[in-house]
Amino acid sequence: MKRNNFDLMDAWIVLVAGGAVLVLLAAPITGVVRVMTTQQALNEQCGTNYNFFQVATAGDNLSRLCQIKNQNVTIK
Repeated sequence: MKRNNFDLMDAWIVLVAGGAVLVLLAAPITGVVRVMTTQQALNEQCGTNYNFFQVATAGDNLSRLCQIKNQNVTIK
């Protein structure tokens, strides 16, 4: 039997499938935005010129190096 009507069950399947696609795409997009934000902050605050790949692979270490470089020693 051939169905020609788009019924409520079809709409539910499309809605669930669309939601699943959005969830699967959200994590990589969020990760890219996070790396870009970190890259911009490191380059501005530390006076560096790190590229996207460098920050994506070693962003935490680069941030620590910047903190060490910029810390002040106070002698009392």
